[in-house]
Amino acid sequence: MNQDFLAVLPEIALIIAAIVILFVSNRRFPWAGLLTVLALLVALFLNSFIPQTGLFFHRSLAVDRFAVAGRFFVYLLALLVVLSSIDYFRNLKKESLFYSLLLFSLVGASFLLSVNHLILIIIALELMTIPTYSLVAFSGKRLAQEGAFKYLVMGLVFLGLMVFGFSYLSIAQFFTQTPSLMALLFFGFVLFVSGLSFKATIFPFHFWAPDTYEASTPQVAGFLATVSKLAAMVAILRVVFAFASNLGASLISFFFVLSLISMTFGNLAALTQDNLKRMMAYSGIVHAGYLLIPLVGFTGGAQLPTTAIFFYLFVYALANLGVFLIISGVCGQEKAELKKFEGLHRSSPFLALALSVCLLSLGGMPPLAGFFGKLYLFQTAIQNNQLVLALFGLTNSVLSFGYYLRVIKSMYFEEGRQVIKEPSPWLIGSLYFVVFSLLTIPFIQNALLALVGLG
Repeated sequence: MNQDFLAVLPEIALIIAAIVILFVSNRRFPWAGLLTVLALLVALFLNSFIPQTGLFFHRSLAVDRFAVAGRFFVYLLALLVVLSSIDYFRNLKKESLFYSLLLFSLVGASFLLSVNHLILIIIALELMTIPTYSLVAFSGKRLAQEGAFKYLVMGLVFLGLMVFGFSYLSIAQFFTQTPSLMALLFFGFVLFVSGLSFKATIFPFHFWAPDTYEASTPQVAGFLATVSKLAAMVAILRVVFAFASNLGASLISFFFVLSLISMTFGNLAALTQDNLKRMMAYSGIVHAGYLLIPLVGFTGGAQLPTTAIFFYLFVYALANLGVFLIISGVCGQEKAELKKFEGLHRSSPFLALALSVCLLSLGGMPPLAGFFGKLYLFQTAIQNNQLVLALFGLTNSVLSFGYYLRVIKSMYFEEGRQVIKEPSPWLIGSLYFVVFSLLTIPFIQNALLALVGLG
């Protein structure tokens, strides 16, 4: 088989599965969830045997450690989302449509991890985003439709900004370097990255997230907060690599401001939330700020600490997805109000324990995986002589315990009367994997990074 097609075998498998499932979406097909699980397992297997490095399709597709590791993580996260959805969506008439849309969005995320051209980044981003508009509104409730509409409008606005930025970046290629050209290049870069920052929920491109997460089912919100965010962050890394040598100090100031404000604003906003989905949306802004820390100080000459970035992306995504899966088990399709988690340790001790582990890992409590992820990120700030940013990161990490511990306090020290329906075995199995990973990854991180090609 042609080497070019070998490089996209995982995407081909996912596209075939999505089309097959879509074909049966108008009739009752109880095996759609399991077929989706099988497709994701096949994609994970194929990702291990494609060419590990190289440029394909006339240099438009880069299969490197970014792509291989990113695919592994997004396929695994999507697998956990699907496993937790099997019982959740089993009684819906459009169950097959849900899985088909999710797979098409995953294909877009997979391409976004590896495309090597600005216009292809825009196309891959839209392929990932367009199906999620329908996924947000999938429950059919008025709140879901309103959330999907806001998400759609904001998505179209940022698509326009990306295309506008692409135009400026394209024009800048035909002129010699002058101060005015550098201004044009930087302006185009900011506009282009704003579209990716929209998906990564970086301040001030985050405004859609709280309403959209609240309106979505927990599984869809978890997918947006992990798979979409991870793919968008990797795409931002590729764009930074392409323009760092030309923009230099401008990028340092740009990412410094974004990181600082994202961490601080997200924490302050999350402290006031009584809805867990909204709280996690603002928490995601904080973690996006952490992920920008390694980019501050990178000007193209030094080695970007990609291992630290990917390690944090994965442990953050696991813990974040775990929270949304627990919200699914506790609240179902109802609002995820904090009062519903009161006394959870009595009605469901495992869910309370799992939620505590996920939240403490997000906060950076040792010896959980989140602690080591933050440690590596803050070390990069110190190595880049960004002591102020490292100090703000540490301060915001401490501040985040204000809302994480508030949830734990409700579960263990408040009296609750809500009866929790027994979670499905699929959901429990997914949570066992998440909790086990957050507890053990610090001890097997070298083996994990070697497995995905980052060791």
